[in-house]
Amino acid sequence: MKKITLLLSLLLFALWGRAQDPILNASLLLENGLHPGLKVGAEYPLAGGMVSKRGKRENKRLVRSLFLGGNVGVYNHTNHHIGLLSTLELGYRRTKAHRRGNFFAVKAGGGYLQRYATLTTYALDQGGNLEEVNGNQGQALFTLTYMTGQELRYHNGSPFGWFIAPSIWLLTPYNFSFAPNLALEIGVTYSLGQSK
Repeated sequence: MKKITLLLSLLLFALWGRAQDPILNASLLLENGLHPGLKVGAEYPLAGGMVSKRGKRENKRLVRSLFLGGNVGVYNHTNHHIGLLSTLELGYRRTKAHRRGNFFAVKAGGGYLQRYATLTTYALDQGGNLEEVNGNQGQALFTLTYMTGQELRYHNGSPFGWFIAPSIWLLTPYNFSFAPNLALEIGVTYSLGQSK
């Protein structure tokens, strides 16, 4: 799984030169809503465009895009473990350019989570005695995220924006099965495209 994540990350960097309006993001990551961390990434538009519609009160300008995103992050579960993650996600974003750049996005993806134990871990050996073991664990990580926020480039021409993104993580293997996890991101974006 580590090799796949590395190859997909290299693919994202290869797309960097071809992307028209990539968006960079940085956020406070709250794993399970409690354990603080940091997450950074980029979104690369794959397809989309602006659609104009005549409304009763105002003309509507909607920007729709399908994008590929990559992220790396770290969080600290105090007195338990430190988590390092890398994800690749496919998403859809809809921005109301006529309404100050308010947007929503939905994205799904996968990646890898490495947990480094910060406490001593013990296990029973075959003789029934306690022995100290390595408590580190690598897991496949599947994500489903909803984002809402504002792209200020449609409001005042600024390349910055903000977002809130709750997500559901599915981790496997976890005690020979899988475990759902919740996360919350509160962050900022920076658009490398021109204001519209």
